[in-house]
Amino acid sequence: VNSIIEKILFEFPVREIGIRLPEWIESLDNSHWLKKNFITAIKSSMNSINKLRDIKPAASGYKGYEFVGDASLDEITLGEGTAALTLKVKEGLFFRVLGEISGFNIDCEYTLLNLMKELTYAKKEYDKIADALRDVKETGYGLVPPQLDELKLEEPEIVQQGNSFGVKLRASAPSLHFIKANVETEVSPIVGTER
Repeated sequence: VNSIIEKILFEFPVREIGIRLPEWIESLDNSHWLKKNFITAIKSSMNSINKLRDIKPAASGYKGYEFVGDASLDEITLGEGTAALTLKVKEGLFFRVLGEISGFNIDCEYTLLNLMKELTYAKKEYDKIADALRDVKETGYGLVPPQLDELKLEEPEIVQQGNSFGVKLRASAPSLHFIKANVETEVSPIVGTER
């Protein structure tokens, strides 16, 4: 009796199918080849789904795509006509896409971690001069003030001026100055005569 009821329930129409993709795919541009391939594959499989019984074959059909690593049917709620699928990306595609976007050769977690260290250092250094670069583009001059960690304090000196005493403090630190300059050049080589 239960199997007959189950067969009847699988003949009901599908109301909703939720498809879970890795979150990083959502951050890709809609024009990116991987995102476009996933959208095309999902649309294609939806054309063949009308009843709840069509969901299982459609889910296993995703495994035929070269960019899909695994496709699993997480749940079917027969009484509501809903289902949930999870699609996973084939191994190695994450690093390939990262490489395409960044322009760096990233083939494993080791390479990614080392690259992140380098980029983090570069970002910290850039953040120090970012305001000055913006200023030099807008006004022609930009200043990077000294950082506290670059400040060098010299030994305080006691100074006497008449009957008064004071303390002379000296500090020094590097600052960067950016100046926008237009550079022009003209080359007019003279070779031989007009004839």
